[in-house]
Amino acid sequence: MSVKNLLSEYRKRLSKEAWLKSIVWGAVFAFGANAVAALATWCLGVKSLKLVLCVSLGVFVAVWAASSALLYFLKFRPTFKDVARRVDGLGLEERVITMTEYEKKEDFFAKKQRQDAAAKLKSVKSGSLKIVVSAASIIVACVMLLTAGAATTASALSAKGIIKDLPGIVEPIFNPEVFYTIVYEVEGEGEIEGNADQLVLKGGDAEPVLAVAEDGWAFLCWSDGSEEPYRHDKEVMPDGEFSEVDEDGNVIITYFAVFTELEESEQDGNGGEGDEQEQEQDQAQDQPSDGEEQEQEQQQTDGESKDGDGKGGEYQDSNKVIDGDQYYGDRLEEYLALAEEILENDGEIPDDLREFIESYYGTIE
Repeated sequence: MSVKNLLSEYRKRLSKEAWLKSIVWGAVFAFGANAVAALATWCLGVKSLKLVLCVSLGVFVAVWAASSALLYFLKFRPTFKDVARRVDGLGLEERVITMTEYEKKEDFFAKKQRQDAAAKLKSVKSGSLKIVVSAASIIVACVMLLTAGAATTASALSAKGIIKDLPGIVEPIFNPEVFYTIVYEVEGEGEIEGNADQLVLKGGDAEPVLAVAEDGWAFLCWSDGSEEPYRHDKEVMPDGEFSEVDEDGNVIITYFAVFTELEESEQDGNGGEGDEQEQEQDQAQDQPSDGEEQEQEQQQTDGESKDGDGKGGEYQDSNKVIDGDQYYGDRLEEYLALAEEILENDGEIPDDLREFIESYYGTIE
C-alpha cells in the first residue's frame, strides 16, 4: 500500500484544521478591510445608512472569502510530510516521516521499515489528531472584530446625524481651539458696564462693554487710542503692546478705560448754565403774554391819537404831502440823492434844490 493511501485519513483530519486556521486568519483580514471601509464612509461623510452597511458588509464578505481560500492553498494546506510529522507526534517515533522518505526505495531495509510503520499506524486513529488553532490568531481576530464593529457603528451614527463625521472629530485634536482672556480695566474714577473679564475664542468676537465715568470725571480714551466709550472687539488676536502670557501659558489681553477729572471751572460752568436757564425762565414769567402786549399797544396808540390831534411825531406817507395837495415823496428822494452826490464831489448845492428840500422839511415840521 502506498504512503498516500496510508495517510489519507489523517490528511483529511488536518485539512479541516487548515481550513479553520484559514477562516480565522481570513476573518482577521476581512475585519480589517471592513474597518477601513467604514472609516472611509465616515471620512467622506456618507449620510445613507443603507449604503454604509452595504459597503461594510460587502467588503467583509468579499475579503473573507478571498483571503481564506488564498491562505488555505498558499499557507495552511497540509502536505504528506506535514501529516507524517503530526502522526509521529502521537508516539510513533518518526516512523511515518521515515516511511515517506523511503517511499521510493525497494531495498530490504526500506521495505521492512515501511511494514513496521504501517503496522504501528493501525494502532493510531485519525481522530487522535487534535485540531489546533493558535490562541494568537483568535485574539487578533477578536480585536479586529471590535475595531470593525466600532468603525461601522461610528459610520452608521454619522450617517444618521447623531455624531460628526471623522474630520470634524479629528481636526480639533490636531488643531485644538485657542482661547484668549480679554480684560477691561479702568484708570481714574469710572466703571466698566458689561463683562470686564472674558474668555474669547481666537479670532472670535468679544462681548461689548461700555466705559462710564463717575461724577466729576469724564471718559478720555481707551489705552489703545479708541475715543469711543462703547467698545466691541471683533476678531480678537494677541496684540504685542496690550497682551502678555501668564505662568500657565495663557494669553491675556488688557485694555484700560482712561478717565480724567473735570476742573472746577468746568464744573462751575455747568452750574452757571443752569443759573442762566433759571434767569431766562424768570424773565419769561415777568414778560406779558401776547394778548397783554397787544392790549398795551392799543392803549398807547389811543393815547397818542388823543394827545396829538393829527400833529407830527409819527412817520406816515402823508408827511410827504406838501400844502395838503401835491405828493413829493418820489421827487424828494431823487433830490436828496442828487444833493449827496454834489456834496461828495465838493460842489455847491443849487439854490432851487436847497429851497425845495428846505421847504419840504419845513412843511413836515
